[in-house]
Amino acid sequence: MKRAALFVPLLFAVALLAACDASTPPCGGAAITTTSCSPAPPEQTKLDAELVEFVPDYSGGRFTGAMSDTPIDVALLRGWRTDATGGDTEPRDPATALNAADVPGMTYVALSASTYCRLSDTAELFLRGTDLVVQFGGGEDHQECARQYEAYVQFAVPEAEVATVVTVGGTAPVDPDGPAVLTHFVPLGVLDGEAGDIKPTRFGWGAAPAMREDLIAVGAEDSGELREALPDEADEDSTALAFVLDGCAEDGAKLVLTPSVISAELTGGEGTDCESASWFLAVFTVENTYAQWEAELAVYGR
Repeated sequence: MKRAALFVPLLFAVALLAACDASTPPCGGAAITTTSCSPAPPEQTKLDAELVEFVPDYSGGRFTGAMSDTPIDVALLRGWRTDATGGDTEPRDPATALNAADVPGMTYVALSASTYCRLSDTAELFLRGTDLVVQFGGGEDHQECARQYEAYVQFAVPEAEVATVVTVGGTAPVDPDGPAVLTHFVPLGVLDGEAGDIKPTRFGWGAAPAMREDLIAVGAEDSGELREALPDEADEDSTALAFVLDGCAEDGAKLVLTPSVISAELTGGEGTDCESASWFLAVFTVENTYAQWEAELAVYGR
């Protein structure tokens, strides 16, 4: 009798599971009233995405995806990683940064993923529910690879196709400009030849006012704007970094953060010819967790 009493509930449970798997709609359907089933996977749709940038073997490591209405500089996304080590030991040559056309009506999506032991040569973008996912293809498997391949891609997608997107690669997208904020951008005009000897600096221990005096010594105006950008006191809750950069008619700057080197680059002013170099002061703030204390501050070519 005991064996029969156990057998009947077991048959009933098996029948319920079979009905759930074979003849009932996904969870939430009207026919499911006594038990629950696994949710149906979200519908996946291939997007009309143009491949703007594709690096199948990226040494910079994985990064959180981002979306923007302008082309994304992937080097800035690496700054969001707080667990990274190693990487570049020299500042990036600004000429090697992506120079893609900014097409109106397009959204740019950058994301990375592991392709394991396959060096892929194609990539496609899909919308899975409200998440954007990349699928890599082509290439060949390397059975004895010493390390997994990390790839990154950037797509240009009609903005209407990604209007409902919530996550990129399963996580909320980060700010495509990276964790640093440009707080001051001061045009300094034409300075003498020793301006290039002024090294980047972290605020604190009198470094900012010392840089201000160095700039005045090479011909910069002792203006209120300069004093505001390079104050006597430093905020201990964040890291402030100052760079003296030479250019032409640029109107902004960006900060490239890696575990080993932190560098700044001018932005804007494309297509302008200058007879002599103009100098600019760029000051950034970044949360302490993203600015490695051991990282060297540097400017490409100096």
